[in-house]
Amino acid sequence: MSPFWLWWLTKGWPWLKKNWMWVLLFPVALLAFLFGRDRGKVVVVDERRESDAARDFERKVEERRQAAVGELDRQLVERTGAVVQEHREELNKLTEEQRAAAEELLGDPDALRSYLLQVGSRARG
Repeated sequence: MSPFWLWWLTKGWPWLKKNWMWVLLFPVALLAFLFGRDRGKVVVVDERRESDAARDFERKVEERRQAAVGELDRQLVERTGAVVQEHREELNKLTEEQRAAAEELLGDPDALRSYLLQVGSRARG
């Protein structure tokens, strides 16, 4: 065996086992520096194209939102109109029923008294 291998086996190997962290510190730090340096590059973007694309996208989104809001408004008007019409019809029907009942009750005092008692009990719950 050559004298270098003999020296390595007797002196170098135990030292390397004891100080292995310090030996690896230099290559790891060098690799971290090299890879970290590449990440700092600045990329220049043409601002006009980016702003035009952003403006077009915002315009399309706004058009879609306006169309959706318009459709919802139209549906709301239709539904509200239908509910109001039903309410008016129901009120007219109840008014006619009450007028007919009032004409019948004017001629009969006992029926008027029982009707007023019913109305009072409904009002109290």
